[in-house]
Amino acid sequence: MSPHRTLSYHSRRQPTTVQDIFLGIAFILAPASEGKSSRDLEYTAVLHDGTGVVGSETFHMDYNEKNGEVAEAKRVSEHVLKLMRKIQTEKGMNIRLLAIAEPIPSELRGKKGVEFSATVWLHVDSIPFVVTPKTTIFAKLPTPSTQASATSAVSMALPHLHPATHSATIADTSPTDHRVLVDSDHQISLCSLLQYEQSTSPELWKRFLALTKHLREKKTTLTFFSATPQGGGVALMRHALIRLWKLVGLEVKWFVPEGHPTVFDITKRKIHNVLQGVAPEGVEMDDNDKKWFELWTQQNYESFWSQGAIDADLIVIDDPQLTALIPIIKKERPNTKIIFRSHIQIQSNLTDDPKTAQHRTWNYLYSFVKDVDLFLAHPVKLFVPKNVHENLPVLYMAPSTDPLDGLNKPYGRASVRYYRQYFNQLSSSQCGVSIDWERGYICQIARFDPSKGIEDLLEAYLKFRQKLEALDSPPIDGGPQMIIMGHGSVDDPDGTVIYEKLHEIISSKEYELVQGDVAVVRAPPVGQMEDEALKFRAILFWA
Repeated sequence: MSPHRTLSYHSRRQPTTVQDIFLGIAFILAPASEGKSSRDLEYTAVLHDGTGVVGSETFHMDYNEKNGEVAEAKRVSEHVLKLMRKIQTEKGMNIRLLAIAEPIPSELRGKKGVEFSATVWLHVDSIPFVVTPKTTIFAKLPTPSTQASATSAVSMALPHLHPATHSATIADTSPTDHRVLVDSDHQISLCSLLQYEQSTSPELWKRFLALTKHLREKKTTLTFFSATPQGGGVALMRHALIRLWKLVGLEVKWFVPEGHPTVFDITKRKIHNVLQGVAPEGVEMDDNDKKWFELWTQQNYESFWSQGAIDADLIVIDDPQLTALIPIIKKERPNTKIIFRSHIQIQSNLTDDPKTAQHRTWNYLYSFVKDVDLFLAHPVKLFVPKNVHENLPVLYMAPSTDPLDGLNKPYGRASVRYYRQYFNQLSSSQCGVSIDWERGYICQIARFDPSKGIEDLLEAYLKFRQKLEALDSPPIDGGPQMIIMGHGSVDDPDGTVIYEKLHEIISSKEYELVQGDVAVVRAPPVGQMEDEALKFRAILFWA
């Protein structure tokens, strides 16, 4: 046993809420001895509460080479997982993060059939990090203890967590070129290829592997450019795609610009909202707006992307924010193929009408988009303007996300309880409403955006509740509650305005009947909480 304070599971006092805790692990496998098949495997588990170490324990196991590396790696994994479950069930703690210190003994690493990280993520609901402690640079000094390495690993992983929640990480970018550091620059390993293979059909998986093999053999490089690394569906999809492509060995990068409030106001209110037909009358780009928009793109290119970011065989431009980058790419990299991926509901019935603001706005953007090699849109013909159909190759592609990320993976009862508790903490602090999960609820998850129809949903909910009240035998509990939940995004100035407007509407006398039953919550980027809201006793609206 370690001389340090041991992990304590038993206490007379139990917390009323689940406590978040963070776990660090480090291993040392003793060298093989001549004539002996058994070796000592030492590992230390360190508990950290976010302010410091609150407990640790060192374990020793016999590593028997006669059993084979796979069997022994599986046995060690099961020992660690059993420890994690014991901490969670007996102490009422929720391990939000597991940080494993390098070097991991080669005998334990990457064994076929041992899906340790995937089990930690999918079944324990902890974010699995592999961290290289800073002390590894001292190769000629004594090897640090497992206690020191485990402490260093968990301390280094903690800053990657999102400040608003322990269930998600910050989407960091490189300071030199604004490359998005997906999964904390791949220190996180949520799943293996095996899990992805099991999530789809054999036919589709075979085609996917054939395509990736072709791209690897051709040494094809791919790059994405989009407005923001976190918040909204585009960022969600890019994280998922790069996570998977990294596993199959593709060379892919993703870059985002340095934002500016003036430009993001233009791109949201005078481009995005106009094209979707939800901008107020008279709102559209003027010559100054166009000047700022193009200058912002040029300065981002000069500051971050002129030294290699656009050196790719294929570049995907997501949405209108960075369309002014297209002519720059064409000039500097004339052989690069460019895809414009439209994720928004362009109202082509308006963009095709010369009398509209939508027509003028789209034609300005089309002066850049006309040079791409492919226009990729959601599978709705209305979302593609006429001049695109006439002059560019068009393909349709439905939006999709990672089936194994926090938004989609399955959950056990403990995780359901945790995220419901977390949601009610957020809801109580933001609007004073708690959800009674047994009553059922109507749920919409979407950005706080004028195109999402949230005010219409509120009005419909009020009428629904009024009709329930008018019944001869109205529900004793009042009927289903309502959850309206969304994320913010750095490129969306509308978010706060819509969020506050919804609270004003619900606070009015007209909505007095439902004021205690509508939870309007601005959520941190935690897919797990959305997943729970979407799965249980709910009528769902996803926008």
